Amino acid sequence: MSNESNEPVYFDNFTVADTRGRIIEEDHYYAFGLKIAGISSVKFGDPNEGMLDNKNLYNDKELFDDADLDWYDYGFRNYDPQIGRFPQLDPLTDDYPHYTPFQYAGNEPIANVDLDGLEELSALSAIPTGAMAAEKSLAPVVLKVTLKAAPKVASAGASIITKLSLITAKGVSDALLNANTLGLSDAFGNNHLSSYDDPYEQAAYLRGRLGGDAIAAAQGSSEVNGGIGAALTTGIETAGVGAAAGLVVGLHGAGVGATAAYDAAWALKKLYQLNVSASDATSARSIELTRPPDTKAPKYKSLNQLNKDVQTGRAPKGIKRFDKGRGTKDLPEDEATFDDNSSLYRSGKWRHNNGHKITNKQREYLKQNGWTIPK
Repeated sequence: MSNESNEPVYFDNFTVADTRGRIIEEDHYYAFGLKIAGISSVKFGDPNEGMLDNKNLYNDKELFDDADLDWYDYGFRNYDPQIGRFPQLDPLTDDYPHYTPFQYAGNEPIANVDLDGLEELSALSAIPTGAMAAEKSLAPVVLKVTLKAAPKVASAGASIITKLSLITAKGVSDALLNANTLGLSDAFGNNHLSSYDDPYEQAAYLRGRLGGDAIAAAQGSSEVNGGIGAALTTGIETAGVGAAAGLVVGLHGAGVGATAAYDAAWALKKLYQLNVSASDATSARSIELTRPPDTKAPKYKSLNQLNKDVQTGRAPKGIKRFDKGRGTKDLPEDEATFDDNSSLYRSGKWRHNNGHKITNKQREYLKQNGWTIPK
């Protein structure tokens, strides 16, 4: 504490005060979403502060209180937090016989959150565990606070991780492992570029490799300097043991740096072949591929839209649903499931084939939405 005035200050002349910003709304919930009225509060309206009515509450879902229902709109179904159940039947009941068709979040609202009224989503890992977790993961929002007069609501505990970000992180870890094993990791099949068919995903993985190579290069330089320094300063004192250890560290560092440089050159070459700039934007979704001027990038429906087509009858007969997250370990692959429980991956490989014959209408519909049709 400092006195910036010319007047003397005594301890009985000042006070310490904590002035907080005005909280417009604070909501607390029981596990299944029922509001705890005793500790929740809403500020009285002020005409100078605009609209204070907030309908997006528990887990950021819209509350509709028509006819005093107080249900939340989850997309495919409505949710009643007073009973902790969906009043409507689960469209995927046949696939989950161990669940009641009216359950919410797998009956574990602390560990899971229901994304859209179909299946639970893990709130602990923020990674989709079921079919309809299409493009983002949302941890459950248990407290919503609006500060000052801002119309937006801050969501506590929300976490959004895109698939492309995970692929980039995979590229970083693969590059570091490959550099530290002096190339043996890739030699034994740990290069996962071939696991991705989509150019956006390939570019995200290659950017990750470049980032990992940069880290590995810095690591290698540090090991070389530290190893040589240790060898020169401790060799005599330790009767050669320190010199030998330092030499091993230095040689490993040199190998790490060389491997990282080779891998970076390979990644840059692959990016060039994809016509993607290695320094293009920070968001993986900002990648722009070079295409002929008379062509347009295909725009496919999301899994949510595809399943809505199935529910409303706009999808061809015989298609039961569309799923996500049941493919390979490194990158779960979308799949289409038919009425006979045959399942076809987006890449054209059968997950299960019970002798299903794809009709012409099914063929055209799947091709229009990114599926490769097997011969």
